[in-house]
Amino acid sequence: MKTKMLLLATLGLNLMVVGAYAQGTVTFANASTTGGLPAGNRNIVWAPGMQFYHPSIVPGANVSSNYAGLNLSGLRVQLFFGTGSDIFTFTPVAVAQNGVSTLKQSTSTTAGSWFSKTATLNGVTAGQTRDLIVVLWDVYLSADPLSLAARNSILWTQSTPFQYTMTSSGTPAPSEFLMLNFPGMVVGIPEPTSAVLLGMGFAVLMFRRRT
Repeated sequence: MKTKMLLLATLGLNLMVVGAYAQGTVTFANASTTGGLPAGNRNIVWAPGMQFYHPSIVPGANVSSNYAGLNLSGLRVQLFFGTGSDIFTFTPVAVAQNGVSTLKQSTSTTAGSWFSKTATLNGVTAGQTRDLIVVLWDVYLSADPLSLAARNSILWTQSTPFQYTMTSSGTPAPSEFLMLNFPGMVVGIPEPTSAVLLGMGFAVLMFRRRT
């Protein structure tokens, strides 16, 4: 009787685990120390020329919540999933699904990364592939990372889309849920629309000077 109950309990636990995997679980993390994540630069780093924002910024250095004494505690990363490259067509992974995280401090051995979470991609099932995008923004400017207020900040950036395939193995290993294709992020590159507007403004200014 006890053996039968134990088997039933084990079966129930396995079904719960499979059910969780079927929801599209992904290890939302970019630290090189994340178990099973191959070595590689997946960090969030400063872009060249960011000294205009603060003279202590070193291009290529890891971004942290207190870099060079700056108060960057409002920086957050959020995970989005969808198909293609247009972030506005992607589905955000909410806080309740562990899709939002905070950057680590400069004293961390994995500065340039955020705190690891297990995020859920609602509606994504075993074997399906989705494009993922990570967005970095200042939550003090806006609670919505895609709002105009958030995107107008020089600190706003997004990763290039990268693919993630939900494992379909019966007993998946933790490494099967890693964001292996995440390419890292560079802070200080204007959002495409802002870059176009800046270029147009510069052109207008030059035209006025000539006339």
